[in-house]
This record gives sequence, structure tokens and C-alpha cells, in this order.
Amino acid sequence: MPLGIDVSQWRVLVRLSLLLDLRRTRGYSFGVHERRGALGTIIGLLLFQAATGGLLAYSIVVLPDRFASATLYFLLLMASLAGLLLIDFHAIVLAPDDFGILAYRPITSRTFFVSRLTSLLLFVSVLALATSLAPVFVWTWMVDGPLVGLAALVATLLASALTALAVATVYGTLLRMLPANRLQRWLGYAQLALTFAVYGSILLLSRFHATVLEIRVEKSWPQYLNPAAWFAAWVEIAAGRAGSMDWVAATAPVGLLVILVRVAAGRLSLEYADRLSSLSGGVAAATRVSGTRIASIGARMFRPEHRAIDLLVRAQFRVDQRFRLGVVSILPLTLLYLVIGLDGASRSTGAGTTWLDVAVVVFPSVLRQALTRSDAFRAAWVYFAMPADLTSIVLATKNVVLVRFLVPYLLFVTALLAASSLSDGTLTPGVAMFHLAHAVWLGFLSHAILMIELTANPALPFSIPPSRGERTWHIALITVAAIALAEAMPFAYGALFGSVAHIAAALAALLVVNALLHRLLLWRTARIVERLAYAG
Repeated sequence: MPLGIDVSQWRVLVRLSLLLDLRRTRGYSFGVHERRGALGTIIGLLLFQAATGGLLAYSIVVLPDRFASATLYFLLLMASLAGLLLIDFHAIVLAPDDFGILAYRPITSRTFFVSRLTSLLLFVSVLALATSLAPVFVWTWMVDGPLVGLAALVATLLASALTALAVATVYGTLLRMLPANRLQRWLGYAQLALTFAVYGSILLLSRFHATVLEIRVEKSWPQYLNPAAWFAAWVEIAAGRAGSMDWVAATAPVGLLVILVRVAAGRLSLEYADRLSSLSGGVAAATRVSGTRIASIGARMFRPEHRAIDLLVRAQFRVDQRFRLGVVSILPLTLLYLVIGLDGASRSTGAGTTWLDVAVVVFPSVLRQALTRSDAFRAAWVYFAMPADLTSIVLATKNVVLVRFLVPYLLFVTALLAASSLSDGTLTPGVAMFHLAHAVWLGFLSHAILMIELTANPALPFSIPPSRGERTWHIALITVAAIALAEAMPFAYGALFGSVAHIAAALAALLVVNALLHRLLLWRTARIVERLAYAG
């Protein structure tokens, strides 16, 4: 037992940890979900990290300030890794089940700590390597040479390890200081901040790349208060551009890493797993619906199943922390799209509002996905015990998204553009009709995309267990889809809104497409419902 570590136990614990991270619990939904593991989600995350690295590699090539580009790379790398660990993969740091499964077994605290640390470092190292592929290639072959590429690779691995240990330390410290509900709330705040920082930065880089080219960073001691600058100093040293502050800054992460390893040894322990297990039980006891009446959609608007699901969604939003964070996490990106869209909009016609359009088109599908997943997925047996049409229940998730998000957001955006035209004195009847037609077209388009997504992945509300990385993967897809749509929409608008006849033809075509998709959705859902049974 070297250093008091049981090697055989360590090997088994690490292997089981990796297997559990790639496994997804069965859900009580349609069969298309039960056969998919989390491996596909993790591969998707790796691809997105690699794509993010490609964007950062572009900034390394075009930015004239090498220190600024290196600092930007390490800053976004560390923020994205911290976000993944805090948002979706905190169970890799410490899981509530650890104490109940391992406490009675002859496993020493040191063996448990080293196994947890190994799993954690393996996870962040793989993600960091995926992010570094393009930047290291650029540093090696296009910018400064192989020595700089090697230094950047070592600094990347060191930055990922430091980030992982910092998250473990913060998570363990909060676990000791805060009660369960407050801990969940702080994790939610961290999620919002990191989501906005990482994906907002990617959007801003793609939107304002010309401005980014003018960035210059003067080396002064305040710059080195940023941990990302410590690792950028490694690149400066390898490139022969280092000053005295670079040499001092380069030693900081090594010393801090040693300190964090000692601190994390007390955080990644079975005693903390026991604390986390008790907190998890407390969360369930604290999330009870109060007697306050929750208003639902009016009785004349939809069938009883739709009103019931609307009531369920609103109640679940109040008591389900994961669902609430899943909904709230897209708000920062929505606001960012709003600001970018208004910044590029024409006051007279609203042209250039493609980022506003992206939010309308993409986010409803993401919200629909959030409505299908919950930690309380085993309660889905109630759908099979109540006298209701399961097809209507599936369709109800779509209608709730339409009524609660899409319609209000369309009205808000249309009113905002109309007010902008009014303040500029350009709100003519023709411009007002354009705003109205634009809103109707976006509504039809978003509804069509929502039905396509629902046809491909039908599910009962809150009937699928959440999987690790899925929330982050969805946000990543939003970012990629947003950039693609924002680039494509101006060309489409030139053809669709060139004349009144073109507008009428586009609306009529989308109306027909929506009708056909609705028939297809009903047919597919009805066929699946015929074979559907409770999996409990």
C-alpha cells in the first residue's frame, strides 16, 4: 500500500466512477430515450469544447497582442471547466451516494480521496485537451514554434487541474457553511454567471471580432491578479518575451496547486459525502408545495390535459431546483441576444434583428426539453393511472411553451421594435404591417421547429431522469445554432420580405408546413402511445 493507498481499491473505484459517469438511468418515457447513454452527450461536449478551441485559436492568430490572446484562451478554458463541474458534473467532485455505498466498506480516507481526485483530473484533462487541440496547433506551427506549443499544452493541463481543485475546495467549503437550500441557490447563481461569461463571450467574439482585433494589454501588476495571466506567462516565457513579472506569475499556479491538494484532501472525503447525503435528503423535505393557489390556463383555451400540465409545470418550477435552473439558465443568453439584436436593428424596418429572431426560434425547443427531465421522474406512473389521453399530455408541453414563452416574447419584441420606430418618427402603416408580419412569421417558424423536435423526441412531462452534461450540451447547441441562424437569416429576409406578395407567400407556406407537421406529430405520438407501458 504505497502512501497508505490500496491500489486495487483505487483502481476499482476509478473504473466504477467512469462507468457511472457514462451511464444514464432508465426513464419512464418513450423507448427512444431509454436506449441512449450519456456517452453521446459527453462526445457532444468534447466536440463543442474543440469548436470553442477553434474560435480561440482564431483569436490567437489574428490578435496582434500575444499576451492578450493567451490570457483570453486560459480565461475561457478555466471558466468553461468550472461551469461544467458546478452545473452538470458536480457528482464527479462528490456524490451523495458515496457515503451510503462505501462507508461500511474497509476503504481508507486516503484511498477514497486519491480515487476521487483521479476521476476528477481525468475528466477535466480530457475536456481541456479537446479545447487545446486547435490553439496548441496554432502556437506550434503558425505563431511561435514547438517550444511554445509544448508550454501551452503543459499550462493547459495545469490550469485544468487547478480549476478542478479550486471547484472541489469551494464546493466542500460551501457544503460546510451553507444549509441545503442556500447551497443550491448559490450553485444556481454560479451557473447563471458562468453561462453568461463563457457562452456570452463566444457570442460576443463572433459578433464583434473586428473590435477584438484592436485589443492591447499592457503588462502591469493588476493584470496578473487574473489567474489566466499566470498561465499566459508560461507562453511568454517559452516565446522569450517574459519579464520579471512573468517569471513570478508562472510560479503562482504551482504553489497554489500544492496548497489546494492539501485542502481538497479534507473536502473529498467520506465525511463530506455523509454531509452531502444528508443535505440531499433535506432538499426533498423542504420542497413542498404551499397551499397558495396557482393559476392555470383558462378553461376555454385548451383541453383539460393541457390545463393540468400547465398547472404541473408552474408548480414544478416552484419546487424543483434543477428545473428552475434549467429555465433560468437561458435568461442571460436571451438578454444578450436582445442587446445585440437591438444594437444592430434598423429603426425604420427592424432589419438586422436576427439575434432577436434567434431567441424566438431556438429557445422554445430548449424549454420543451427542460420540461421532460426531473429528479422526480419516477412519479411519472401517475400518467398511466389517470383517465387522460397520453397524446394530449405530450402535446401539452408544446402548448405550455407557446403560451408561457413564445407568445409573450413575440409581443414584447414586436412592441419594442414598434416603440423604437415610433421614437424615431418612422412608424408608418407599412412599417407597422412589417413588424406584424415579421412576428407572425417568427411564430410559425418557431412552432414548426418545436414540432419537429417533439416528433423526433416525444416525451411525457418530467418523465426522464436528468443526465450529466445535458444542460450544458443544450446551451452549447443554442450557441452554435444561434451563430448559424444569425448568419443565414439576413439572406433569407432579403427574399422573404422583399414585397407584400413574398411575405404573403412565405406565411402561407409556413402555415401549410405547420399543418402537415401537426398531422405527423399526432400520427407518430399515437403510434408510440399504443405500445407505451410504465417501466417501473
